[in-house]
Amino acid sequence: MIEIDMAVTPPGLKGLNALAMRLNSLVMTKKITAWHLARWKDRSETSHGIYFENTADSNVAIDELQSSSGSIEGVIP
Repeated sequence: MIEIDMAVTPPGLKGLNALAMRLNSLVMTKKITAWHLARWKDRSETSHGIYFENTADSNVAIDELQSSSGSIEGVIP
């Protein structure tokens, strides 16, 4: 599995739910195979790890999240 750190906006569970909905949409449209929650990366809950099955899925998710937001805010390098 590949772990990617993703920004959570707004911070906390509301933002994590929004991110999960976007990732579930990618699964439903068969753009990625699966994803799993890792853990919070900071105490302020603004970054969360996401596991992807493979590098290709993580790259697709990164590209889709960046293009849908119009910026690179969805992914933390």
